[in-house]
Parts: sequence; structure tokens; C-alpha cells
Amino acid sequence: MKLLDSQAPVEGTEFAPEAEALFREARKRERRRRFGVALAVLLVAGGAGAAVAIIGGGAGRTVQTTVSSPLGKGGPTVDGKAFAHEGLLAFASNGALYVLDGATGTLREVGDLRSGAEEPSFSHDDRWLAYIAAGTVSSASGFGPQAPYAPWSGPLVVSSADGSPARRVTAVGSVEEATWSPNADLLLVVTANAGVYAGTAVWVVSPSGAARKIFSGGNIYGAVWSPDGTQVAVAFAGSIPIREVTLETMSATGGRPTVWVHTYASNLQWLVPLGWWKDQGIGAWIGGNGAVASGEGTLSGAELVLISAPGARILDLGKTPAIGLTPAVGSSTGWLALDDLAGNSWGRTPWSKGSIETCTPTIDRCRVVPEAKDMTSIDPVWSPDGRTLAFVEAPASTTGSFFNSFVRSWYGSGRLYLLKERTTRPVPVPHSLGATAPQFSPGNDGFVYVANDALYLVRTPRSTSVRIAGPLFPTKEWTSTYYGMIDWRFMFAWAK
Repeated sequence: MKLLDSQAPVEGTEFAPEAEALFREARKRERRRRFGVALAVLLVAGGAGAAVAIIGGGAGRTVQTTVSSPLGKGGPTVDGKAFAHEGLLAFASNGALYVLDGATGTLREVGDLRSGAEEPSFSHDDRWLAYIAAGTVSSASGFGPQAPYAPWSGPLVVSSADGSPARRVTAVGSVEEATWSPNADLLLVVTANAGVYAGTAVWVVSPSGAARKIFSGGNIYGAVWSPDGTQVAVAFAGSIPIREVTLETMSATGGRPTVWVHTYASNLQWLVPLGWWKDQGIGAWIGGNGAVASGEGTLSGAELVLISAPGARILDLGKTPAIGLTPAVGSSTGWLALDDLAGNSWGRTPWSKGSIETCTPTIDRCRVVPEAKDMTSIDPVWSPDGRTLAFVEAPASTTGSFFNSFVRSWYGSGRLYLLKERTTRPVPVPHSLGATAPQFSPGNDGFVYVANDALYLVRTPRSTSVRIAGPLFPTKEWTSTYYGMIDWRFMFAWAK
């Protein structure tokens, strides 16, 4: 990290003791690899209206679950008893979206739209559920339909939190990303032309389907909410070939924008906003010279930066892993955790050498979380109270192989670790071999993670994990991926 003189742990560093209301930050902003593939090819080559359609009769199929009970032919298997009293779990399985209700043991299919469901998310008050029916990948990729990377954009689907009724929001067309406001029942939506990996408009959408366009233009790299939900940050570029990049903020109701970054630099050809953190400002990925905006197209990874205010200098935090992993995440107490790649890391694969760093709200002190020799640490995530950091540790490797056997073996080698406040040594979670993509319970008393293409629940750090639901992806697809990157984190969401 360039801000510091040393990468050594800072002795005596403590996490902030007071917890504030959890800001559900944009943990999926970094997945802007939708437009990245097409952008790389191009670089080498040179109003409000309610429009909602009911999907599949609205409610979809339901079944009262028992241990490992499937929902019809080809449906997922779930353990409703093990998930009892744990809220609502939305997860994608074989292209469709399902909701497991811990109160009733009911498994519901959300509509009948089986076209690559991904990015399920619950609203801030857990009343609503949204997801993108992303469809298939480009035929040019050669990896087949519904592969777990770089899907097409698709229709936005909104339902009640329990999955009924499911409605497609037709007013906004094809959607690349949709994120709930941190304090209102509103979605921030970036749309794109079908088959184009670049945003064309930014909308604010209500659960009813009413949509208000607040920004339009070509090559939109992404949009994020401000911490209080009153403003929106939008990053966009000029026409191809790209010569200028801009980051602007504006009121969530639209209006005159404020320019934060505007550059004509030839070495900066994209800027992807990851989140707007209350203590640090806007976090983003930046890159250029033909590098793919997800970071996977450059050997050295993507640059993670902070912009604290309009016109402020861009603070370089280091290089981070790409698409399927978490580059940086902020806590409710203002601390930041980031995954910093080693200087000689290849940067395209999830097993590239890297370490988790934790930084104070002012970014004046950071420390490297200790890890075993020849290991890499990935997917940092904070507990809702900001006092525990979870992450995955797995063997580091310089291999460029991403064939089935290696990908399956590597994803089966990770283990889950927890780092408590006022401690300097992470503690392994028992029986968590194969873990990836951890997510804390909204109630702060447990977590789920992915292993062997299924979701597992751990009620307390000392309890044994239990398989809750699976599969997520068809086996032949998740083991044949681009550089081993798999979007496990974008396949499920949890609400209390």
C-alpha cells in the first residue's frame, strides 16, 4: 500500500469501539466486468413511468421443505429444518432464483424466469427482493450459457421479500446492475443496450416499477449510492477510443452534477466505482492502456484508489484481485479492509498471492492481517457491528492453469478465518474446508459461506456448519471458468 512506509502490522491498533447503523455498501460494484470484455476488444480495435410485468403467474412454485427436499424435477435441495428461524435466504440455482423461508420452512421459486438469475439483494428494511435475469454469455466466449462469469445484462425482477409476486420492471429495459438505497425502498439501476458491455443510463426505481432516469450517456462504468442515500455517484467515459474519464455526483432526484474527477490522461481509460464510504469518500478501480475494467485483463491487477472529495488527489491504495473476489469493504465503524496483491502477483487468478489489510477510518494506519507462508487471503467481509472481519485463506499459486481439475481442487482448499477487534491473529473456523464467499447474518450472530457449490450455515463461530442449499451452478460450468474466477458472492443474499 503506497500510503504507508511499511507493510508490517501496526502493534496496538484497535477497531473503533462504537457501532453505527450498518451501511449496506456496494459489495458487488467491482463486478463491472460485463462491459470489460467488449471494452478491451474495442480498445484493441481502435423520465418516470410504471412498467411492470408479472412473471410466470407471480408467486412461482412453493413446497414445504424437509431435510434435503427438492422443489420439483431439477430444483435445488435444501435443509429447511437447519435454517429454521434464520430469516430469508435468496439464492440462484441452475439459472432460477429461490427463497428459503426460515420461519415457515417454505421454499419458493421466484417467478418462472429461468435465465441466469444473479445478484439477488434485499432492500434495507427487508421488505423487497430484486435480482437480474442475466441470461447467457456471449457466444464469442465459447464457454456456453449461464457460465459464472461475464453474463449478459438482463431484465430487472422485483418481488416481495418472500419471493411473491415476482414482477419484471420493463421501463428500464436491460439492466447491468441494481443496488438498493441504504435507507429507502429505491433501487439504483444502470442499464445497457442488449449485448453491449457498457452502461447507457442511470435510473432510480421503486418496487412498484416506477422509474426515473437521472443520467444518460454512453460508456457508463457504474453508479453507487452515497452513505445517506441522498446522492448518487456516476462514472463514465467519452466515445471510443476513450480519451477522457469522468466521475460525477448528483442528487438522487437528479439535477446539476458535481465533478469529482475529470481526466484526459491516456493512461486512465476507465474508472469503476466500488462504493461510497462515509469516512473515506468514493472507492474505485482505475486502469488504462487497454486493460480490462474488471482487472482480469492486466497482469498486475487493478488499481484501487480513494477520492475523498471533488477535485481531491487520487489516493492509490494498491492493486487488488479481480471480478469474483472482494477488493475492498468498509465496516459500520468506519474501518476499511482491502485485498492487496503482492508486487509480483499475476493478478488474473483468485489464487494469486495477496494479503488482507485493515485500515483506520482516516487511512492513517493500516496493518497486514497475518497469514501462513505460501497462502493468499481473499474475500474480506465485516460483521454488521463492525467488530469482526471474516476472510478466506487458501494456497497461493503462480500457475496460469484454470482447467476443471485445478479449479475444483483449489476451491476445495480454502478455509474460513475470523479476526476479532483488539486482536492481531485470525482464528480458523472449524470444519470450514472449501469455504469461499462468506457473508454474515444480518443479525450478527452467524454466517453462511459457499463450499462445493452449495451454501453452508454456521450459527456461531464454534458450531459445526450445515449444508443449507445447493447447487448454485451446473458443475460443468463453474469448473470451466475464465481464469478460475467464479461469482459465488453474487448468487445469494440473506435477510432477517
